Amino acid sequence: MVEPLESAAKRPKKKELISRRGKGGGASLQVEESVWEAWRSHLQRQPVQHWTAEELAGIFVEMGGIRYCSSHWCQLLRQREGMYFYKPRPRDYRRSDDAPEQLADRIEATFDALQAMGYNLERVGWGFADETAAQLHSNNTRFWAFEPGLSRVVNTDRGSQSFFGFYGINACSYLTALSNGKMESIKTALLAVKAAQTDCDALVVFWDNASTHKALETWGWERRIFFVWIPPYSPEWSATAVEPD
Repeated sequence: MVEPLESAAKRPKKKELISRRGKGGGASLQVEESVWEAWRSHLQRQPVQHWTAEELAGIFVEMGGIRYCSSHWCQLLRQREGMYFYKPRPRDYRRSDDAPEQLADRIEATFDALQAMGYNLERVGWGFADETAAQLHSNNTRFWAFEPGLSRVVNTDRGSQSFFGFYGINACSYLTALSNGKMESIKTALLAVKAAQTDCDALVVFWDNASTHKALETWGWERRIFFVWIPPYSPEWSATAVEPD
């Protein structure tokens, strides 16, 4: 039976439905601040200061008895605890624990030696040096074209080109190609770096302690180029790892 229009018009209207989708279905869990403080204090006492999200969640469950969903947990780590999510810089397991102290002692000894020789420290340039080899591989990127089978001129040489780089702290940075990796080429590169420092009476170079580098120590002193040897297995202090401000 069809309801008359007049009756339908007189019938009270139902309240309009309001969508609550995406607004949560209940009150959020309230965790006492003392639980967060105990969790944070426990983590800060650990010898290793980086963890996966699951490791952090597992410790929190043990201490507070509460487990959040993965997305909410990561949000809490970022926003509530101010934690960072990144790849830790790799460190060689063979590096000595006192490597920073070794480097600091060598820098201090270099300062003392320069002052004893009468150098004005304000006119001494400091920087990092290293050699690197760039691969000359061709680029195999795909392109769009209206015709099939077209060719493109590329460099098919599978070799590499060696470079010597100097990153100046208070000196002029310098980059030059090396004809080879022999000592004479490195000497030529160091002299070019020294010549570029027009406002410096001497040059101090942070360098790794490879045997070919240490063989240049006396040669460098005679030309006012002094070396500070970076502790072994510390590539993060090389010129290729230094990031400009």
